[in-house]
This record gives sequence, C-alpha cells and structure tokens, in this order.
Amino acid sequence: MPRARAAAVLALALLPTLAAAGIDFRREAPPPGHTCGAQGTYAPGSAYEANLRRLGATLPSQANASSCKCSPGNNAGERPDRVIASAYCYWLPDGSSPDCGACITRAFREAERLCPYHRQAMVVVDGGACSVCFHDEQRMEEGMGVGLTGQFALEPNASYLEFLCLKLRSLLEKQLLESHNNSEHSTQVWKSPQQAAT
Repeated sequence: MPRARAAAVLALALLPTLAAAGIDFRREAPPPGHTCGAQGTYAPGSAYEANLRRLGATLPSQANASSCKCSPGNNAGERPDRVIASAYCYWLPDGSSPDCGACITRAFREAERLCPYHRQAMVVVDGGACSVCFHDEQRMEEGMGVGLTGQFALEPNASYLEFLCLKLRSLLEKQLLESHNNSEHSTQVWKSPQQAAT
C-alpha cells in the first residue's frame, strides 16, 4: 500500500511535466461565463496592466504549441505587480476544434471588457472552448496566509513554493522509508497513522 501511495504522490507531482511531454489531456468545457475577483483594481497604464498585456500576448502561442492546449502558471513582472495567468482550451462534445490561441486572445479581451482593471478574473468564452484566469500573486498569497514579502507564515525565510516543495519532499521521504521498512519486515501488516493510534 505505501508504494502505491508514493507512486500516486509522485505522479501528481509530475503532472505538469507529463503535460509538457505530449500526453493528450481532454478536459470537458466549463459553461461560458466570467468572474471578477476581489483583489482590487489596478490603474490604467500601470506596471500591473503592462504585465497583464505581456501575458495576454504570449499565452495564446504557448497554448497552441503545447500538446495539452494549455499554458498554466505563467507569470510576468515583479512584486507588487506580478501577474499569474493560466489559459486552457477544452475538448468540445461536438468535436469542433477552434483555434486555441485565437480563443485565448478573445478570452483576455473579454476579461478586460467584463472585469475592467480588476487584478483577478476568470473568463470562459466561445461556448466553453477556452478559459483564461489571472490574479495578483502577492494579494493571492496574502489571502492564503503567506506574508507580505512572499514568505510563508509558519516557515520564515521560505517562499510559498519552497514550502510546498519541502512538504512534498518530506512526504515522499516518509513514503520511501515506510516502503523500505515494509520490505525489510514483510511479515508486518502496514497500519495507517489512524490505525496505529488505536
């Protein structure tokens, strides 16, 4: 059982790499719509707007070039104006295959039109053919319990990403140790932490 769990954790950790490796991920389209976030607004002509426009110009071609027809977790700019954006094209039940890049370009335009100057938005366009979402990195981290300087509240001097990587590594090491212990003592029955406590 521990080996299977370790393999599952490893597979989840490698999912972005697998997406880039050419695996066909078909996602059903979400319903068309939009949501304007609660992270406040940016000023016209600001660095935030320039960063958002930079992502709007680069994500369509990145998504077209990828096998998953997606471009997740992109960023532009520096704090406090760093923008994180993701774009996805979806499989449509009718089998139509719109130009992913053109759809993402329309989604960015719609986000600007429907959520003018919002630092956070999610838009699904063309009958659910594609979606774009973006947010302010610093404000999102603050809302998740990450400090003003991008440091996790429980782990001083570590970024949120470093914290997540550390936790994942710790979990994998624990799973490997359990796997090693189980192979040495194959007659022992593996117990979950909840079972061991009883």
